[in-house]
Amino acid sequence: MEFPPTGTVYAVFTRWSHSGARQRIVDTLRDRLRVRAGRDRCPTAAIIALQTVPAADTVPR
Repeated sequence: MEFPPTGTVYAVFTRWSHSGARQRIVDTLRDRLRVRAGRDRCPTAAIIALQTVPAADTVPR
């Protein structure tokens, strides 16, 4: 399998990220997977692991 040059891949990724296209793709795929699994398209709850929150350098002690 051949891939395009690294610079080309990075340029497309950057363009998609700045335009919001990458996030729309991720959101659409997530929604489709949730529906396919028989769940609501939008999650109603989230879980935050308490061990990771204090370790983040953006969280004051």
